Amino acid sequence: MTESKFLIINLIMMVFIFFISLLLATFYVNGDQIYYNMFYNNLQYLNFYDGLDFYKYALSSREYVYFLLVWVFSFFGVSHIVFVAFFNAILSYFIVKLFYDWKVNIWIILTFVFTNYYMLVLYFSAERLKFGILFIIVSLLYLERPKSFIFYLILSVMSHAQMIILYA
Repeated sequence: MTESKFLIINLIMMVFIFFISLLLATFYVNGDQIYYNMFYNNLQYLNFYDGLDFYKYALSSREYVYFLLVWVFSFFGVSHIVFVAFFNAILSYFIVKLFYDWKVNIWIILTFVFTNYYMLVLYFSAERLKFGILFIIVSLLYLERPKSFIFYLILSVMSHAQMIILYA
């Protein structure tokens, strides 16, 4: 498959994941999403420092990459569902890119991205973990560039502290 054909397929998959996420995220409102929704929807009314305190209280977390992303998106009035859908599309793009670079068959990639249970968990319930995994994947794409690899490794751990276990 040519690079341009791959890019077109990947962009189509991103758009598809984005719209499927918009549709399905409206149904996923229980479990951890109760707290993520409450945090996201109330954060827009707080300044940065009050928002940081609220983050520590509402989600019992000190992983700041997720907080910064949520704070910026909520500050600009982006709905939580659009935020989730946008980053689901970004996650799917980088997973497909990594698998393509590893020469994985496109049908296996499609099956993984659209039907894997753990992908569904990352898409809809494990929001902070999604960012940790996203930055792990991006770091793997930069193995040849040590400074970039380390930068994304650090972002991954700052997104979700348990990423240290995966790197180890």
